[in-house]
Amino acid sequence: MKVTSSKSITFPKLGWAISAGEVKELPNDKAAQERILSEPEIVEAGEKKADEKKSDKPINHDTN
Repeated sequence: MKVTSSKSITFPKLGWAISAGEVKELPNDKAAQERILSEPEIVEAGEKKADEKKSDKPINHDTN
């Protein structure tokens, strides 16, 4: 699974790090994946873009 992060984070015990804005593959170890994904700044790549697309939709404030 590929992930991206809104800030640079290092996991020394896991030997894994990600820079802000970088898209990177998670390690294969399930425990390492769970630890990394527990950080709120790290999301599955594409998730953030999907949220941005939602916010790009015009909002209709008509109350007629």
